[in-house]
Amino acid sequence: MFGRAGRDRTLNLSEDSENESTEQSRNPSPIQEISSRLSNDKPLLLLGSLMDTGNILPTLVLTSLICGSMAVYLRFLRRYKTAVDVPTRLYQTHGTIHGRIVSVGDADNFRVFHTPGGILAGWGWARKVPFEHLWKHNRSGLSTFFMPAHTTPSLPTTPATRARKSQKKNSSIWKILFGDDTIKRPRQTPHRPKLSAETIHIRLCGIDAPESASFGHPAQPFSKEAKQWLTNFVIGKTATVRLDSLDQYHRAVGKVTVWSGLWRKDVSAEMLKAGWALVYESNTNASFGSTREQYDKLEKQARKKRVGMWKSSKVLETPSEYKHRMKAGG
Repeated sequence: MFGRAGRDRTLNLSEDSENESTEQSRNPSPIQEISSRLSNDKPLLLLGSLMDTGNILPTLVLTSLICGSMAVYLRFLRRYKTAVDVPTRLYQTHGTIHGRIVSVGDADNFRVFHTPGGILAGWGWARKVPFEHLWKHNRSGLSTFFMPAHTTPSLPTTPATRARKSQKKNSSIWKILFGDDTIKRPRQTPHRPKLSAETIHIRLCGIDAPESASFGHPAQPFSKEAKQWLTNFVIGKTATVRLDSLDQYHRAVGKVTVWSGLWRKDVSAEMLKAGWALVYESNTNASFGSTREQYDKLEKQARKKRVGMWKSSKVLETPSEYKHRMKAGG
C-alpha cells in the first residue's frame, strides 16, 4: 500500500517537473535568452562580417579623415582670441602666430587679431577682419575708436532747408509713421566686438620705449613721437609673431616681423635703428628675438647718428628709471 502511494507521488512529481520545463521553454527567462543567443552562430557571423576587408577599410579611412581634420584645425586653423588662450606649448617651443595689427597701445606693444591660415583660410576676402575702422583711420591720422558708431559729419544747412524739415516732421503723416519728435528714443548702435576680448596683446621683445601717460603719471619725452612712428610702421599690416613668453600683464612677448617693401623686418630692430627705443635693461633674463649683441649695436648706431629721441642734447631718463621713479612716488 505504501509502495503504491510512493510510486504515485513520484509520478506526480515527474509530471510537475515536465510541466515546469515546458512552461520555461515557452516563456524563457532573460538569462536563458542570452545563453541561447550566445550558443548560436550569429555572433560569429557578425564578427566575420566586421572583419571583412570591404567594411574595415572605409571605417579606417573615415576615422583617419576625422582625426586628421581635427588635428589640422587645432594646429593650424584654430583662432586664439587673447594671449591667455594661446597654448603653453607654443610659448615653450617658440611657436609662431599670424594676425592683423589693429591697434597700437603704446610705443612697445600693440594688439593683433589672430588670422590662422591667412589668405588660404579666407581672411581678407571671404572672412572679414574686425576692427578695420581702427587701423584704417589710424593710417590717415584720424582716430575714431572713442567716437560713437552713429556719429556722422554734419553738412551745412540753410534756413529754408531747416524750415522744410521742421514742417515735414510736424505734419500729421510724419507723426503717424515715425512718431512725435518730443518723445526721445535711444539711438541704436551696431554691435562691435570688444577689442581686449578678441585680440592678442603683443609686447615687443628686447626693447623698451618711452612711456605714455597712464594712471595719473605724466608721459615721458618723445613717447608720443615713438608711438606715432610705431603706428605708421605696423598698423594694418599682417604680422608674424615668434612667441617667447607670457608676461605678468597677460601679454604675449615675442619677436614681431612685418612686410616692409620686399622684405620682412624685425619691428624691434627697426625701432632701435630709428632711435625710438632702447635695449630692454630692467631684466637681464628678458627674451630677445635676435641676439642681444645685435640690438646693442643698433642702439649705439642710433645714438651716434643722433636720430629719433637721440636728437636731444639733454640726458634722457630711460623707461626703466622712469618706472622706478614713479613707483617711488616721484
